[in-house]
Amino acid sequence: MTENSKINRLFLPSLMLSYFVIELPRLLISLLLIDIALTFSTSVGSMSQINTIGSTVAIIFAFLTAALSVKFRHKSLLLIGLSILIISALGCALASNFIFILLAYSLTGIALALAAPMGITLIGEYFPLEKRATAIGWINAGSSLSYLIGAPVIALIAGIKD
Repeated sequence: MTENSKINRLFLPSLMLSYFVIELPRLLISLLLIDIALTFSTSVGSMSQINTIGSTVAIIFAFLTAALSVKFRHKSLLLIGLSILIISALGCALASNFIFILLAYSLTGIALALAAPMGITLIGEYFPLEKRATAIGWINAGSSLSYLIGAPVIALIAGIKD
C-alpha cells in the first residue's frame, strides 16, 4: 500500500478548514476597519495600511517559502504557517497601539505565504492525478465559505458589542 492510498478521510476537510481560517484576517479587517481605526485613534486610511503591510510581507516571504519547501516537510510548513496565524491573532487581540497591531497583523503575511502553497503541495503529494482538481476545488470552497459564513458571524459579534 503506497502512502498516497492511505489518505485519511479527514485530510481534505482539514485542508479546507485551513483555507477557511487563512481568509479570516482579511475578512475581519475589511468588515471592521472603521471600528479598529476608532479603537486605536487612527484614521481609517492609516489603519488600512495594515492590510498593505501584511500583503507586502506575504510577497517577500513567498520567495523564502520556495526555498523552505525544498528543505522541510510540507505538513510541517503548513502547521508552522497556521501557528503563526494564531500568534498573529493573539498579537492583534492584545495590541495596545497602532504599531503593535501593525506588527502583529504583518505576521498574517508570513502565515499566508507558508500555509496556502503548502495546501496545494500536499494535494499534489497525496492525491492521485485524477482527484487533484476536485481536491483543489474543495479547499478553494473552504476559502469561499469563510466569507459566506464568516461575514455574518463577524457582523453578529460586532453587533453584540455595541
